[in-house]
Amino acid sequence: MKKILLIISAILLFHFPSPAQATPEGKINKIESKDICSSDLFMTDDNSRRTVSGDQIMDVICAWGNAVRDRDMKALEKLYDDDLFVTTLDGSTRTKKEELEAIQRGANVKTKSVTTERLWIREFERTAIVAALTNMHFVIKGKDVYEAHRYTAVFVKADGSWKLRALQTAKIN
Repeated sequence: MKKILLIISAILLFHFPSPAQATPEGKINKIESKDICSSDLFMTDDNSRRTVSGDQIMDVICAWGNAVRDRDMKALEKLYDDDLFVTTLDGSTRTKKEELEAIQRGANVKTKSVTTERLWIREFERTAIVAALTNMHFVIKGKDVYEAHRYTAVFVKADGSWKLRALQTAKIN
C-alpha cells in the first residue's frame, strides 16, 4: 500500500507527460477524443502495438463505467479491490463499502451514459495508473445534467484480474 501511495503522490507532484513523450518508468498508452469503450484506437505512445495488460485495463475501465451507469452492484463488488480508497469531489474519503453504498443510494438518479476519453495508462508490473476525462449524462428529477470529471485511478492485478484500488476525481467546470 505504501508503494501505491508513493506512486499517487508522485503523480500529484509531476504532471503526466504529453502523449508524444516516452517515459522510462513505464509504457504510456493513450487515446484522444473518443469513448474508449466504443473504440479500437487504443495505441501505445509510439503508435505501435497494443499491450495485453493495457487491453485488460481498458476492459476493466469499460466494465466499471457500465457498472456505474447500470448501478450493477455485483459487477462493482468484483471490480473494486477490498482495500479501495476513494477521494470524492468534495475531498472526503470512502472505503469500498462506503463507495458501493453511495452508488446504491444514488438509484433515484438515472445515469444515461458514462464515456471515457483522453486516457493515459502507465503500466508497472502489477500496478497501473490511469488518468482520464469522463463525461457523464444523468437525468435528475426529469432534467438532463451533464458533468465532466477528470480522474486518477490506481489499478492492481491480483489473482489474475485488475481491480480498482484507489481513485481521486475532480469536477471540470
